[in-house]
Amino acid sequence: MSDIQIKKLYKSTVEMYSRVGEQGLVLATQSPMLFQFNNVSCEIWELIDGENSVEDIIEQISKRYPTTAPEVIKDDIVELFQALIDNELIVLQEDHHEKSTFSSGSITY
Repeated sequence: MSDIQIKKLYKSTVEMYSRVGEQGLVLATQSPMLFQFNNVSCEIWELIDGENSVEDIIEQISKRYPTTAPEVIKDDIVELFQALIDNELIVLQEDHHEKSTFSSGSITY
């Protein structure tokens, strides 16, 4: 298990999240940008609650999509989390530590 997998995930300052069918929209407050998510990204976003670790989320998504190779799911989720961190939509925190923020980027989905 890598170091990132034990960390908890928290949503940053998000103005709005709305899901309509298989699409989701997130409006970020720090850099007025609108992010569009597909169905799986919405499922992942909804699991980011400060309680689930990266490993927990990978496990839950793997159970929902058993025909997809676990390595593919893990790689895709880690890539999504990196994009969310780069855009300051989420932060990682180890138990009993301060939340860490990361530099912003400009990726839209």
